[in-house]
Amino acid sequence: MHQTIWIKKLRLTHFRNMDHLVIDGFKKINLIYGKNGTGKTNILDAITRFISTTGLKNQSAKYCTNIKNPNKGWGVEIIFEKQQAEHQLVTGLPQKSNNRIIKYFGEKISQKEAKSLLPCLWLTPVDEKLFTEEAAEIRSYFGHMIGLFFTDYGEYS
Repeated sequence: MHQTIWIKKLRLTHFRNMDHLVIDGFKKINLIYGKNGTGKTNILDAITRFISTTGLKNQSAKYCTNIKNPNKGWGVEIIFEKQQAEHQLVTGLPQKSNNRIIKYFGEKISQKEAKSLLPCLWLTPVDEKLFTEEAAEIRSYFGHMIGLFFTDYGEYS
């Protein structure tokens, strides 16, 4: 059964180079543009933090800490619609903590649970090198992609 998932609102707090950013009014297709270093990739990285421990940039949670306020922790909130109901996910690294958390309507959940709520797939220009990589790297990449849609993939290997 096809499910439409629609991001309605995204809020970043002390995330990388952004102190506070709220984006709402998403459409079916969205274009993010701007000068280098303004945070375009950070927006995508913030969204992928719900389904990947290392996000779009393949970096641990501590690398998302705001460059101007490194001791404040960081947070990402996403409001999305799925099955005609509104859902709220929050993730972040609390102040003075090394452990990222994920919450669904205020209750802590696992990475696996977040992936089942908000599955998404992304490709970046870096992924173009995929077809010139070693076989193990290619398997790892596709294993990651399969795991986005089949959350129990890898539990049996």
